[in-house]
Amino acid sequence: GSGRSAYAPRPGEQPVVVLRVQIVSCIDLLAKDKGGVSDPFVVVTVLLDCFRTPALKKTVNPIWSP
Repeated sequence: GSGRSAYAPRPGEQPVVVLRVQIVSCIDLLAKDKGGVSDPFVVVTVLLDCFRTPALKKTVNPIWSP
């Protein structure tokens, strides 16, 4: 193969779609740590790219700032 992803645009080709994902918050997550809390984070995977929010400490109702 050429080493190029089948999903990548060809040289000179513009992408057709731009996807924007914003993680805002979660409500009533399961507590996994002692004391009834968790250190939650979100992982988003699109094709071969993986993105992760920062972990928020000691909460089951995380809110990520924009």
